[in-house]
Amino acid sequence: MPRKILVPFDGSEPAELALKWALLDAHDHGFPIKVMYVVDRSLDLLTGFAPRETVLKELKERGEKILEEAEQIAGELGVDVKIEKKVCVGIPWREIVREAEDDEEINLIVMGSHGRTGPEHAILGSVAENVIRHSPVNVLVVKREKRVEDSVEESSRR
Repeated sequence: MPRKILVPFDGSEPAELALKWALLDAHDHGFPIKVMYVVDRSLDLLTGFAPRETVLKELKERGEKILEEAEQIAGELGVDVKIEKKVCVGIPWREIVREAEDDEEINLIVMGSHGRTGPEHAILGSVAENVIRHSPVNVLVVKREKRVEDSVEESSRR
């Protein structure tokens, strides 16, 4: 049974669906979650340019606002779950794996899948795929499918 769930959250629909699943599960079992936003630096490696400190600061502030959305979602679901928030900078999959390694209470990662294919997948890779390969803990990938969305909605009405 998980002691703490790590939820990478970028505000996208797949991430929101994964967050809802994690919140409902954490509420049912009485354990906390850690919601994490990663300022993506992977494009820096491709372009060779790093953003200025002012831009980086703005990106971190944007991450904080996105994590506030996660707390609002918990409120809308009416769940009583302790939520930790973390914003960091790096390559998303590496930071997610590092967080799972560093926080010994985390024993499950719940994340959404964007379902990238083609050239975008070849260049950027799949965050979920890399997390699955390198994670020291179990990973649950919530796909954006109508039946999954229906299941989350049904659970939230209980």
